[in-house]
Amino acid sequence: MLFATLDSQTFMEWRQAHSDLDLPCGAHPYPCAEHFPWPEGFSHRVDSDLIVQPHDSGFDFVRSLKVLGAHEAAPGHRPLPAGTFRRLLNSLKGGFAVTYQVPYGEIFR
Repeated sequence: MLFATLDSQTFMEWRQAHSDLDLPCGAHPYPCAEHFPWPEGFSHRVDSDLIVQPHDSGFDFVRSLKVLGAHEAAPGHRPLPAGTFRRLLNSLKGGFAVTYQVPYGEIFR
């Protein structure tokens, strides 16, 4: 089986923007490839790429998540109040890049 998924460094800039304002971040906590639940009796091979995607603003990034269908928050996360979310997005005006760490690999017998 071949696969591609997201790894722990995905959205690190988005997480940092929340941290800079002392806000909780609702992005999913993706696991490191070393901690994937590999099935017993199978071998695996994994490589990883870092892809940096520029966005015009935080709003542009959030809109891109909706287009991808990846806008669901982590389980148990409560959305930020509208004014707080606007403050977060305003802190990211004038250009914002987001890193996607994409591990891809193979599971085989």
